[in-house]
Amino acid sequence: MRYILFLAIFFYFPTSKAQCWKEIATGNGHTVAISIDGTLWALGHNNNGQLGDGTNSDKTSFIQIGTDTNWDKVTTGFNFTIALKTDGTLWSWGLNNVYQLADGTNNNRNFPMQIGTDNDWKEINTGYYHTLAIKQNNTLWGFGGNTFGQIGLGNSSTITEPMQIGSDNDWYTISSGDFHNLAIKNDGSLWAWGENDFGALGDGTTDQRMTPIQIGFDLDWTKIDAGADFFSLAIKTTGELFAWGNNQQGQVGDGTNIDKHIPTQIGTETDWNTVSGGFRDSHAIKTDGTLWSWGSNQYGQLGNGTNVDENSPVQIGTDLWMKIDSYGHTMALKSDGTLWTYGANFFGQVGDGTTDHRNTPYNISCSVLSSDSFENNYNSIVIYPNPAKSYISILNLNSTQEYTITDVFGKKIDSGFISFNDKIYIEKYDRGVYFIKIKEKNFKFIKK
Repeated sequence: MRYILFLAIFFYFPTSKAQCWKEIATGNGHTVAISIDGTLWALGHNNNGQLGDGTNSDKTSFIQIGTDTNWDKVTTGFNFTIALKTDGTLWSWGLNNVYQLADGTNNNRNFPMQIGTDNDWKEINTGYYHTLAIKQNNTLWGFGGNTFGQIGLGNSSTITEPMQIGSDNDWYTISSGDFHNLAIKNDGSLWAWGENDFGALGDGTTDQRMTPIQIGFDLDWTKIDAGADFFSLAIKTTGELFAWGNNQQGQVGDGTNIDKHIPTQIGTETDWNTVSGGFRDSHAIKTDGTLWSWGSNQYGQLGNGTNVDENSPVQIGTDLWMKIDSYGHTMALKSDGTLWTYGANFFGQVGDGTTDHRNTPYNISCSVLSSDSFENNYNSIVIYPNPAKSYISILNLNSTQEYTITDVFGKKIDSGFISFNDKIYIEKYDRGVYFIKIKEKNFKFIKK
């Protein structure tokens, strides 16, 4: 395989701490996270072994899962966890009553085990008890519970191992709610399937769909998140925010509590960057790094110091953020790399050492974490992963920045703009050493 190694020194943006975490996933009562050094951590409810530490005991603070340092992505369902390593292998653990671990059995497992032998997995996302995945050839796969046709195969049969969905090889990204799914293809088209209560699919009906159907004809969709309990969020390339489906707690965000059966624009702003749909609560980050939340606030999961629902986006503090995930409890990464958490805490999933619900953010400090970063008097910029084979991210940026990539001879290879949570894909690069320039400062990286 080919990789790239990036080495960086940067001087522009004031902040105080280096990046600690790169991935966070909130499940129904548990949280799993990947640190910048590729180690895996978990906390919260563990009755079915969903934390993966070999026990079934709840944890109120993060514990490391194994010693591997090549974890890349993680996603959590109802009491089970699916994760992807940097070598392209797929792993699962936790509840397995409807074969959601895809190991051919329905036995629960409290430690990670590889799914099959394939090493070409690229993207993963879980629903209540099903999982969707995209391979490196951009084909779409699914497994697990399928009561509402949410796997997308045209039937409701349980799928015990990964099975390809259709023959298309142009899938770009996926997102699974409890029982419905959203996906975007490479051409920017939006697709949906599964249970359609409250109009969660956005096709103007409440009819169940057992195979992917295109939603409208627009070709400018770029970010999606299928919320739990039948609602959906999406962002277009224009930076406009859309939502639809169940709106009983205001999670659509249009200022009403009326369900929407088609994508509905939220406000008129054109600076939305990323979205996350929780359990009846919604969150989004703008390109300036500000965090906005709305919907159910029963347990303080909006993080605004109250327990009052909001039916339109409200800004949460004035800090800058780069990533967020929620399922009744919320985990969010600030632009300085620190991890903050709040909301429902029945099983200690907030990570503050208690089981008390929180309606204001609580900082979970880093313990044994490391990264290829270089600190100075202003900021710590991190290029991750390093080495890399498919993409890199520039972490700790406080605003959208223009970048230029050159080889060792100074030849321009690529250029564009990158913000907090974006990736620069490098599969097309030859193996070797490259430099990336951001704000006139140079960073070195190597593709292997």
